[in-house]
Amino acid sequence: YVLLGALTHFHPYILAVWGSDVFEFPHQHFINQFILKHNLNAADIITSTSHIMSIETQKYTSKKIEVIPFGADTKLFQASKQKNIFTHNEIIIGTVKTLSSKYGIDTLIRAFKIVTDKNPSLNLKLLLVGDGPQKEALLNLSKQLDISDKVIFYGKVENVEVPKILAEIDIFVALSREESFGVAVVEAMACEKPVIASNVSGFREVIKQNEVGFIVEKENYPAVADAIQYLIAHPEKRIEMGEEGRKHVIKYYDFQNNLTQMINLYKQIILK
Repeated sequence: YVLLGALTHFHPYILAVWGSDVFEFPHQHFINQFILKHNLNAADIITSTSHIMSIETQKYTSKKIEVIPFGADTKLFQASKQKNIFTHNEIIIGTVKTLSSKYGIDTLIRAFKIVTDKNPSLNLKLLLVGDGPQKEALLNLSKQLDISDKVIFYGKVENVEVPKILAEIDIFVALSREESFGVAVVEAMACEKPVIASNVSGFREVIKQNEVGFIVEKENYPAVADAIQYLIAHPEKRIEMGEEGRKHVIKYYDFQNNLTQMINLYKQIILK
């Protein structure tokens, strides 16, 4: 559809890059790279949801790229002390991601196994919210590690239901093997949840290390387990990091502010 837009020669023409269109598409074939360059050069304005994606896009065009994040609605995503699924006696480690290899859910399950072995007296649960092609494999992994009674495959939920799910989670973990922008992490921080995330570009951009959570090397599930263990042992740190996370989101990733930025950009080009 971007190519079709470029071929119409309609102006003003605003193009937004989102991720795989610049990280994967141009590497699949030299023709794809030509198409991407053509589309970018046809645009009057190019926008990107993250700085790292802007840097990648800049490889294919000399035009300026406006960075406008796709943030979280901080009125919808906010802290809640009410739990409807679990009790406050349980410690819930959770994530909201598609169950596919890209998002490293297997790494999270292996890390959770280490944590449960270290804390046999604690009532720990791993909440996996989402669906996807790896569900059966992940179910089998949980059985193999003998933690299937502690791992909850909740299924997919609508975005408006995500804040209710995040209210159940004490520690949010996102271990993507690649990520251009961490929307799920931003939403968790908006709900005052401490976050643990893999060391990929999209997460490094939105997470202040040791202030709102921890960034650990991807695939390194013992390191993930150590980070979870620390937050389990220091509940006051979970509260502190959660509060700092929300402040960070309000300052940089509030959806209404991001929307205003985009509207102003449209007004700027329309009124030229």
